[in-house]
Amino acid sequence: MAKPLELNCADYRVTSASIGHRGSDSVFSCTLSPVTDEVVEALDDAAFSSRRVRLAFPKHPLVLESIAVVRVGRRRIRIAGRVVDVDAV
Repeated sequence: MAKPLELNCADYRVTSASIGHRGSDSVFSCTLSPVTDEVVEALDDAAFSSRRVRLAFPKHPLVLESIAVVRVGRRRIRIAGRVVDVDAV
């Protein structure tokens, strides 16, 4: 499997973060801003190719798979995905 796309969350304003449970899965979503067109393109490519995304938070990184990315404003995106066990990556 390809190395996850890494986003350092210290580089973005992270808002509206939430986590939910669907059966045995956990789903995390948040809004990131400001994002460049290059970051949006990389996330779109990751979503299309089923590549994982690693959100590097200062204390606990989250690895997401099966991501969905939606533009919600100028230089703002909403990302959601199934949380993967970091030790399994």
